[in-house]
Amino acid sequence: MDKNCMYMKWFMGLERIPDTEGDRIRAYIRSEFRNENARISFFVLFKFSKLGRRCASRGKHKKGTNGTVYSGHRLEISEILNRPNEWLTNGALEIDYGIHLEAFHSDDGIWNFNFRDELFNVRKDLTLKVLTQSETYNRELYCHKAQLQFHSQFLTSKFSIDDPVFSNRVLPLNDDFRPDLTEIALQIAHGVRPPLSIFGSCEVVKIAEKLKLRNVSRYCERQMIQCMDEWDYTYFFNEWDDDSFLKTAIKYDLNHLLAHMMTKNYSIEKICDRDIQQMSRNTMMLIISQFMETYL
Repeated sequence: MDKNCMYMKWFMGLERIPDTEGDRIRAYIRSEFRNENARISFFVLFKFSKLGRRCASRGKHKKGTNGTVYSGHRLEISEILNRPNEWLTNGALEIDYGIHLEAFHSDDGIWNFNFRDELFNVRKDLTLKVLTQSETYNRELYCHKAQLQFHSQFLTSKFSIDDPVFSNRVLPLNDDFRPDLTEIALQIAHGVRPPLSIFGSCEVVKIAEKLKLRNVSRYCERQMIQCMDEWDYTYFFNEWDDDSFLKTAIKYDLNHLLAHMMTKNYSIEKICDRDIQQMSRNTMMLIISQFMETYL
């Protein structure tokens, strides 16, 4: 979790609300932070234990403030006093509550979703647990299934009651999926726009293409083009022995990136040496056009 969110304190209480027809009470949750720059969005579910009555609320903690979220339901004090057996347990009003941190500001000032905690008050068949692993640690990520299903052809085809894995709403990934890169790919798939280096973009694309998250690949492609515009990569592209970026552009059909590399005078000979079987129709047409323009 982002370090801005490491010093959270949560307080619960009851607030009395004066009313001409009879005073009422409502529950509240208040958040406090040591880091004055911290910003979070959280979801709170209240449950009045004896009756099982539930109410939910959302709130935000912003810079320089303490976030307070009130229960949506207000109880008449007289109702509790008149029917103590229905409301009180051993003379006390019991309230259960749960807090889910939905999103937080990272150090770069961009909102990120919290995928590391399981969602509550959400139907289990609407969530997906993504299991990632590496040599050093494993990570469980929890996402809204419909969001990923909409963007991923791979996940759309897999979400079936006949699939023994997905019927349990679990997506196990092998160690080709680095946990940190997989989480970045999922953040982008949900609309987050993090700044990425040209190298980081290249690695995230590999994850995105395995999950068929084409919108993530296109975002990374734009980040790589932006990096090329900000820095002089011409010498780097032409002289570096490992043509990772060229391979990535051709293998994953990043035609905008390939076209941009050509405008940067990327060696056409290196491009023509690539295996044509790995190229999409758009990529082949782009290379043929550039070849004819260069040599004819």
